[in-house]
Amino acid sequence: MRRAILLMAFCGQAQAGGHFTVDDAALLDPGQCQIDAWVERESRADRRLAHAGPSCGLGPVEVGLGWDRSRLQAVDARMATGAYVKWAVGITDAVGIGASVGGTWQATSPRYAGTTVVIPVSWRIGETVQTHFNVGRDYPRDGPTMSRAGVAVEWRAATHWLVIGEQFRQSEASFARVGLRWEPTRSLSIDLSRADRWSGPSSAWWTLGVAWAFEQRRRPANEMPAVGLRRDATTPALASAGPGR
Repeated sequence: MRRAILLMAFCGQAQAGGHFTVDDAALLDPGQCQIDAWVERESRADRRLAHAGPSCGLGPVEVGLGWDRSRLQAVDARMATGAYVKWAVGITDAVGIGASVGGTWQATSPRYAGTTVVIPVSWRIGETVQTHFNVGRDYPRDGPTMSRAGVAVEWRAATHWLVIGEQFRQSEASFARVGLRWEPTRSLSIDLSRADRWSGPSSAWWTLGVAWAFEQRRRPANEMPAVGLRRDATTPALASAGPGR
């Protein structure tokens, strides 16, 4: 049971932005920060998770911290702390690529839980559609390494609304998620999503998240506002403009 709770927190800390698992090739501007928070609930497994943490642009990279508190079958896990550093660069006006390395630590010994490496690629297909691709690997302290991968599609359905769908693999299982993002202001976004196993018995969970970007939107790696903006605030279209993300 304890290992399952720790693995749940380890996977939750892996991504660099927002509660959506598939990451993007985008960075915060140097000196700008953002706070992400979300809660998850999975009724069938009696699982709960709460996350909060800041991220900031620091020179050519983005760095972030996160804290997870989880509960599985009425058993509370101790706080898990995650940290990451992320770099990204533009290849063309519409394509960017990056690299993210993150680690997770628990409150009790042994404190170090594992490391995750992810390579994100973002591609702007059109004025209102962009995609993100991830490949990576988890290196838990105990147990074999595990591959992770995913693909996400974002569609700006209206000025303040994004529809996000993703399919991803982590912890030796495949999952799918669909969600909505409401961006009432330039600096604030609110997400609601539902995820489930891609195959096998249902293990669905809901997530409600919020991001406050300190009046600063995420900067695409190639300086083109349309590439990889996953945690952006209100933008009428990708080309004129967003988990982390």
